[in-house]
Amino acid sequence: MTEPEDELPETPEERLERYLDGDLSPEERAGFDQELNRNPSLAARLEARQRAVSLLRRAGPERPPKHFVFMVAERARSERRRRSPVGAELVVAIISVALLIALSWVAFHGIDGSAPSPSVTSEKALTESDRRLIESVATIDSIAVAKTGTALIVRVRPTLDAREFESWATGPGAHFRPITALPDGRVDLTVSEATSTGH
Repeated sequence: MTEPEDELPETPEERLERYLDGDLSPEERAGFDQELNRNPSLAARLEARQRAVSLLRRAGPERPPKHFVFMVAERARSERRRRSPVGAELVVAIISVALLIALSWVAFHGIDGSAPSPSVTSEKALTESDRRLIESVATIDSIAVAKTGTALIVRVRPTLDAREFESWATGPGAHFRPITALPDGRVDLTVSEATSTGH
């Protein structure tokens, strides 16, 4: 067997592995058999490997215990508990409850801390004249008390084209300010308490 110049020559261990795997050509196998007859140490290594392979084949594949995944997960949990400082879960729970309370406060009271006026419902707070005026140019979707509690936010869907509605909303005598256009085509009109009760 001739080797390319850039490859290292095969070691006896590599040839031993190829012999066991049946990867030697008939000429290489015959030459290796002669080497085994001359080298008792190599023959002993071959015999030891053949016994090991035979034992492994007889043993067959080992199967994990029935609840192996559960056992690994339980072990990981216990390791985590051992590494985490005592009470870490309690600290996380306390922070979560505090955050929930803070978010509930902001949701009800708003950022500025003033609660909406509970005495008057938003539907009743809009005067009839303001309602008629708005309904002459738009359909009312919803009415809500502003966070300050002193104004109403009336969400409408204009029935006029955009330019006519803008002219109505910003023209002389318009008192629904500020006006906020929404991406879906609806508009929020702000009706302050002073303008609503003045009609």
